[in-house]
Amino acid sequence: MIREEYLRKKKEYYLAHHAHYLDKALKRRKLERLKALQIISGQEKPVCRRCGCSLFPVLEINHVNRDGSMEPYRGSALCTQIVHGHRDVSDLEVVCIVCNVIHWVEREYNLRYEVKLKGMAFI
Repeated sequence: MIREEYLRKKKEYYLAHHAHYLDKALKRRKLERLKALQIISGQEKPVCRRCGCSLFPVLEINHVNRDGSMEPYRGSALCTQIVHGHRDVSDLEVVCIVCNVIHWVEREYNLRYEVKLKGMAFI
């Protein structure tokens, strides 16, 4: 009887405070991602290594040596490993989504592309 009461109260509390804990976790992950990007880029405000884009939502971590599929940690777990110093960042770079796709196309099809932004060419 005591166990059922405990589980009922725990469920009620969870349902009442679920949004608060989700919001808190999202903020923590976003801050951790920013710290990981700062560590990889070596700059306080991370920018794309190829085109200089500085929009935080479009920046990604790129595996230079094509070994991303072999990575034991992905997403927020990878960022946690980087921030706590458990993951070497010498084979990682910060790029925007567009440059990351271009990097993949260049690798897979042995092609070379130019990214043009506002009349300026970035290779």
